[in-house]
Amino acid sequence: MLSPEAQKTIESYINLPIGAGCVTPYFNNRRKKIRGGLRALIGKGSPKEIVEEAEIVALREKADLKNLDSVTLKKFLVDKNLGIDCSGFAFHVLNAESLAVNGKRLGAYLTSQKGFLRRFISRFREAENISVSHLVSEENSTVVNIQNAQSGDIITLLNSEYNHVVIIESVEHNDANTTLHYIHSYAWPEDGVYGHGIHRGTLTLSNENIMRGTWIEDGHVVNFEKKRPVEKAELRRLKAFI
Repeated sequence: MLSPEAQKTIESYINLPIGAGCVTPYFNNRRKKIRGGLRALIGKGSPKEIVEEAEIVALREKADLKNLDSVTLKKFLVDKNLGIDCSGFAFHVLNAESLAVNGKRLGAYLTSQKGFLRRFISRFREAENISVSHLVSEENSTVVNIQNAQSGDIITLLNSEYNHVVIIESVEHNDANTTLHYIHSYAWPEDGVYGHGIHRGTLTLSNENIMRGTWIEDGHVVNFEKKRPVEKAELRRLKAFI
């Protein structure tokens, strides 16, 4: 299992601590083509930062978030483009895990981008500079066999247009299969305009072929390859946890 600190971070994203609470929406930075700016406005904010930005917007628009039910609150966040993308979610959860396990922030173990200026900036904008490509680089993580999977590992799904990352919360092994309990920020096509956000699921594998395993979310079998073509899928471990 992930540390209590990482689990607390996850719970804050699942039940955003504002008003009636709601699941944090998914933020598609690629689609919105936003660069720079505050974390909460670019899909990289912590739960606290997202809440603070929502309160600022609500104050400006004279909206009382405390009186909104969960459905209306989430609609407000989506309409104001407040949410978390997959790598932003992974960063904040695994940063909490690193602080709990190692006593150091996750960024201390990640190789910075090339160039002095980029390295300098990334030290102060760690979440903003994290991407799936950054996490999947050989300098920052290594491929792990399914039989050796552990909580805190990540599954990376890559193609030429779209990359994705999910976090392993816990692992079950038996003689025939390995079941990975995972969590991620994602928008399935059937989620519609307001149904997307943090999803939990399981991936059951009998071999190393991740895409041939059985993915289940919300009681339904899902197919990443059919919905989002995947060219490369790997189970990886960040070097912070090696």
